[in-house]
Amino acid sequence: MPVKVDVKIIGTYKKLKDKSAEVGGLPRLLNEDPHRFGLLEETDQMDLKKGWEEFNDEGYGDTFDSLFDYIRKTSKKRTSLEKALGTDFVLTRRILLLFAKKSVYKTFYVIRAVRRNGVIFLCDEVSENKGPSVMRVYGHKFEQYMTLNRVGEPYDEDAPVVNSEYCRAVFQTSLACGNEEIKVMYSEVVKAEDKGKGKVVAINETSLDLKTWLYKRSLGVYLQSYFGGSSYIVKGTTNNDNVVYKVDKIPTEEIPKMNVFWKPQACFEKVFDILQEIKTRLENDDDAIVIRSVGWDISYEPEDARKCDFVDPEFLRKFH
Repeated sequence: MPVKVDVKIIGTYKKLKDKSAEVGGLPRLLNEDPHRFGLLEETDQMDLKKGWEEFNDEGYGDTFDSLFDYIRKTSKKRTSLEKALGTDFVLTRRILLLFAKKSVYKTFYVIRAVRRNGVIFLCDEVSENKGPSVMRVYGHKFEQYMTLNRVGEPYDEDAPVVNSEYCRAVFQTSLACGNEEIKVMYSEVVKAEDKGKGKVVAINETSLDLKTWLYKRSLGVYLQSYFGGSSYIVKGTTNNDNVVYKVDKIPTEEIPKMNVFWKPQACFEKVFDILQEIKTRLENDDDAIVIRSVGWDISYEPEDARKCDFVDPEFLRKFH
């Protein structure tokens, strides 16, 4: 039976350097200068190697901190967590992608799930142990080129790259199959918003030609964009010297119609099936399991709830 997915943004906030949330923070606007799109003239090409001299990766480690702070600041007092959230699961978009890709690829991941106050929280091993990146992530620089600063002007090409603060959107997404509906809540970085239509925009850079990109990256980019509420993707293509020489706009809904070997519906069904299995196994508060994916296989093993410390006790104490 097909699964119907409804992705909704219910709020936005600015994630601050200390991982707290400034409710209502808005994303940067897309730089819609026509000279930034298509096959670029040499003078319009974007060198992604600039602005990294003093880069310090300060954007890592915010799995749930800012989301929990947003929930605290926007929820009514003296209410239950289950009522305040109105969801079955709190997780990350990364986990949705891991589950969805299971229908197409062999996958390897470890995810812990625990039920607290009527809500099931999921966190994967990578996110729990995430540290600063030791690699230059040129995507940050491309995002800078393709967005406007706080006063609505393009960034200078030598502007330093920083990632300590950024806009995140809060999603309340449902997956419905037959008479059953599963709701999930998560937050995710919003790269940009276009000025004219107010649409969320994904921004990605790659050195791959279109044919190779469709084969190797299209599923991941599509799922990121779909579950991130992005109407379209701004895709930059780089040469061997990490200079962007071509920029395309690709509507998210058009990617599955291109020359790809996967089907979105199979991915959505896999997400629904795994979440349904987890929900069945965690019927009572303080129940916990570990979900392990090895190749095509997936297992669900009992876990000590005390080890699931990714759910802040102080956050839980704010609700009755």
